[in-house]
Amino acid sequence: MAETEITKMASDYAENELELFRKTMDLIILSENGFASSTDILNSADQLKTKKMKKKEAEQVLKIFVDDKWLSERNGEYTLHTRCIMEMEQYILSTYPDIAKKCNICHSLAIQESDGFPVIIKKSKQKRASVFVALAEVS
Repeated sequence: MAETEITKMASDYAENELELFRKTMDLIILSENGFASSTDILNSADQLKTKKMKKKEAEQVLKIFVDDKWLSERNGEYTLHTRCIMEMEQYILSTYPDIAKKCNICHSLAIQESDGFPVIIKKSKQKRASVFVALAEVS
């Protein structure tokens, strides 16, 4: 079986925690602003196919994802952490081909936002990523 970025996480997290992470990524990437509310994420915990999670347990798992730098949280809103964007780039490109592309100019990951402008995630030489809004369309 081919190993994906998410299956590499399997040694650190239970199957239902990974499913919650996938659902959280869906909510974030498919959102209009690149964020998902804690309410929406916690509600998705009730719909897990592997093993349902109570809201309290889901809150604890989200805290672990933040502590492990897979997600960032601010005022009850979650987004992908730099680590997640860098390590999951190929997964994001293959899972969300309609909205995640490579920028034709800098070859960094670009996620199409609802206002028509992409968010470019550019890797720096220090192996960190910076996020900025590009004012040019990515095709």
